[in-house]
Amino acid sequence: MYLNSILSILQWNCNSLTKRAAEFIKHIGNKNEAYDVICLQETFLKPGKHFRLLGYNVVRKDREDAKGGLSTLLKKV
Repeated sequence: MYLNSILSILQWNCNSLTKRAAEFIKHIGNKNEAYDVICLQETFLKPGKHFRLLGYNVVRKDREDAKGGLSTLLKKV
């Protein structure tokens, strides 16, 4: 069986996901679930801050002692 598909990836250094959430939502608003993988750097999220996106599993690596942080969103299948 041959699958002819393209993996769609978004990579974004958001420099504070909380402050730029509206920009992020606006960008993916019409394309929700169009990306298979979304890689976010410099999220500045802390462990107590919740972040979810419908249709995706979120894997996070937060930094408690400094700015930074990563979030990888994987589309649910």
